Amino acid sequence: MPTVGFVGLPTDPSESRWQDGFARGLQELGYVPGQTIQVDVRSYTSGDQLQGVLEEFVRRKVDVIFVGQPFVALAARRATRDIPIVCGSCGDPTENGLAASLARPGGNVTGLASLSAELIAKRLELMKEVLPAVSRHAVFVFPGNPGSRATLRALGAAGRKLGVEI
Repeated sequence: MPTVGFVGLPTDPSESRWQDGFARGLQELGYVPGQTIQVDVRSYTSGDQLQGVLEEFVRRKVDVIFVGQPFVALAARRATRDIPIVCGSCGDPTENGLAASLARPGGNVTGLASLSAELIAKRLELMKEVLPAVSRHAVFVFPGNPGSRATLRALGAAGRKLGVEI
């Protein structure tokens, strides 16, 4: 029976949506967890735990590893170059080093490219339109997310154009 190693964050409120959507998608494709496919869901609360989960999946030779975030995909790729890795939201995979290019990604990582840094300027424009008096904007980012750098660069450029201090 094929096995999917599912790596998730226990404290992320969207995690149950990921798991529910993942299970629904498998069922729509004709897979029945526990009958035609095994899904091993693991979570972590530290980098060491994440590395341990990934090493266990590699040791057990799961058929595919599913992750939600690009920093987890990067950790999974460091753990294996043989097992396919599916990233639910890869950000810009070329910017964060998950793919050589969108046309020819290479490697063992695939997934959904959200390219959110390219949309950040539009989001800031919309915020400025709704709240024209806003002149400062605070941003919280996870520094471990490889897409944060691109997002901050794009946000800084948009802020300068709109006269908003980031």
